[in-house]
Amino acid sequence: MKYESEIRKATALPAVADYAAAHWWHLDSWVTLGHLRYSAGEPDAAIAALRAASRLDIYDAAPLTDIARIELERGRPEAALAQQREAMRREPDQPSHYLMLGSILEKLGRPAEAAAALQKAAALAAEARSS
Repeated sequence: MKYESEIRKATALPAVADYAAAHWWHLDSWVTLGHLRYSAGEPDAAIAALRAASRLDIYDAAPLTDIARIELERGRPEAALAQQREAMRREPDQPSHYLMLGSILEKLGRPAEAAAALQKAAALAAEARSS
């Protein structure tokens, strides 16, 4: 079953790449291309696609958070931190951004800052629930 999923992803990659190139303004195609490239073991190409997506909508933080996640998985927490901070500038009231920030700060050996980020996430989530 997993093997079939990998085949589908590998088959989809060229089609999505062609579509994104032909429809440069289509945000979702660039995000999907980034995810497919990462699944295919091409983290640099994935980051390039996600950067393209992030330029298409300057308010959407998801592509930047995806880049941060990739950088963190690659063992590059400093690069992940820079991307996550940019995501947070775009969507400062999103609790999930602070959860990700906490994970990054933990990897950087900054437990006090990580705890503060997690507290901020909890406060934002509570505020959202009460509104």
